[in-house]
Amino acid sequence: MKLFTDGTTNKLVGCYVEDSPEDVVLVRVYGNKTELFVDRDNELNSFQVLHANGCAPRLYCSFQNGICYEFIQGDALGTQDVRDPSLLRMIAGEMARIHAIHAHNGCIPKPNLWIKMRKYFSLVATEFTDQASNLR
Repeated sequence: MKLFTDGTTNKLVGCYVEDSPEDVVLVRVYGNKTELFVDRDNELNSFQVLHANGCAPRLYCSFQNGICYEFIQGDALGTQDVRDPSLLRMIAGEMARIHAIHAHNGCIPKPNLWIKMRKYFSLVATEFTDQASNLR
């Protein structure tokens, strides 16, 4: 097993048989209360649509507090990478390809930014029990 530590809300574990470390299955366990701001049904549907179009790994299964999916070897891009002119065109091309995908499930895509922003702001505490925190 390998524990990935870069995430902020979920726990991600790579599982493999000892003599086949290249054949990894990822298990993502959802973080505490992340269901308050992530629509898990929509996430699963999007995952499957993206996979069907070659833009996401295969989803093996889902369970009450997580999912299990295929590991695809690669490198995470950092802040310097996304500024590299040779990568900009590839990134833009992949983003265009993803945004051109139609779900074909009767769902009409709609902008989600403001809906999500309102949801996040509704979760922010407006008052604290500690008076010093309230003054900030």
